[in-house]
Amino acid sequence: MKKNIQRSVALLAASALFVACDASENGDESTSSDGSEQLEASHDGDDHDHDEHQDPGQHVPEDVDIEGLADHYHTGDNVELIAHYDDDTNYDHWHWYTRDDDHAEWETVPDHSTDQYTGEATVNGQEIKAVLFDDDHEAHVQSPVLEVVIDDHDHGHDHSHAHNEESQRIYDGFFYDDDVEDRSLSDWSGDWQSVYPYLQEGALDEVFEHKANEAESDMTAEEYKAYYEVGYETNVDRIVIDEDRFTFF
Repeated sequence: MKKNIQRSVALLAASALFVACDASENGDESTSSDGSEQLEASHDGDDHDHDEHQDPGQHVPEDVDIEGLADHYHTGDNVELIAHYDDDTNYDHWHWYTRDDDHAEWETVPDHSTDQYTGEATVNGQEIKAVLFDDDHEAHVQSPVLEVVIDDHDHGHDHSHAHNEESQRIYDGFFYDDDVEDRSLSDWSGDWQSVYPYLQEGALDEVFEHKANEAESDMTAEEYKAYYEVGYETNVDRIVIDEDRFTFF
């Protein structure tokens, strides 16, 4: 009788153990299933943001041309770029990305969903690229990676690259009509800065003083400044000339 009771107790204990294990396994499966579903749902919800905003390195052609990149900038200068993609598509969903160097992660530039980029030169070697997306929010084409070069050279240096007095005079902004030679359009290719801001801030006052002190001059420095104010005034900050294409900023 005692053995039967012990056997019954053992069977009950074993049954309880198996039931507990089974419940635990079912609970784990339920938790795993729920967790998988939650992760999958979260992943699905982030697909657009991940592909479109955080990982612009898709394997798509680099068929986008970027205009406006200067040879170098000074710290704090504006960086203004325009993306060009010559195709029959009507896609206009752009995103611009930057990173401090090729070891850093790409970051989406906020509020830049058009073909134009405006930023500030703050990091030497900063990289920029543009990606055009199709109507399904998939990357269609991208630009090559551009590098922002900052060169804060001393504006007060002695201009050692000016080899003689005439070159120095022209470099300083004072030249005669005879110094201007005929040039082909291709010779004008580059990124051109308006001189009007320099006139406004007084950087050209020395030039006007120089002109006023010429023996044949009949105008004062102030009169020269007023005269050139009329000729230099413009709302265009920069002009980029690339072969026969002109881009105004």
